Amino acid sequence: MIIDTAAELFLDRGYEGVSIDAITALVGGSKRDIYALFGDKETLFRRAVEKLATERADLFREVPLSDDLRAALTSIGLKIIEVLLSPRALALHRLIISEAARAPNASEAFLTNAPLRAYETVAQLLRQHAAKGDVLVPDADISARIFVGALVQDLQLWALLGKAVSETEQRVKAEAVVQHFLDGIDIRRGKDVG
Repeated sequence: MIIDTAAELFLDRGYEGVSIDAITALVGGSKRDIYALFGDKETLFRRAVEKLATERADLFREVPLSDDLRAALTSIGLKIIEVLLSPRALALHRLIISEAARAPNASEAFLTNAPLRAYETVAQLLRQHAAKGDVLVPDADISARIFVGALVQDLQLWALLGKAVSETEQRVKAEAVVQHFLDGIDIRRGKDVG
C-alpha cells in the first residue's frame, strides 16, 4: 500500500513534489514508520519506480507467440509500442529522465525492469527461431535492442512531446520494422549470396 501510494504520488507530482508527510497523510502511520521500512525517500522512490516499471514490463509477456516469426514479432512489436506510448509509461519515462541525476539507483531499477524485459522477450523469440533454423541471428541480444529501438525511438519521442500517435501509425510502424528486420536476418538471403 505504501509503495503503491508513493508511486502514484511520484508519477503525479515528481520526486521533489512528494514529501514523506504527504505519503503518511494518505496511508496513515508516521514518518518514523516510513523511514523504518525504507530508510530514506530515495529508497522509497527506487522501490516505487521498480513497481511502476515492472507493471509495464509484465505486459510484454502477455503476448501470445506463434510459430510464425513475422506474426510473433508483429504482436510483440505492437504490444511494446502500446505499452511504451501509454500515458502511464510516458509519465514514468518523464519522471526517470528528470530525476536520473538525483536518484541513479531508481534509474537503474527502471532500466532493469522495463527496457531490459522488452529486449529479453524479443531475444528469447529470436533464439527460438534461430535454433529451428528459421533465421540467422549471431547475437540475439543485440538484434533485440535494434528491433525495439527501431520500433519505438521516434514514436516515443513524439508521444513525450505531446503528439498523438494513432493506432494506424503504430501498426504501420510495427509492420515496416518487422519487414526490414526480417529482411536482415532471413537465413535464405545468406544462402542465395554464397
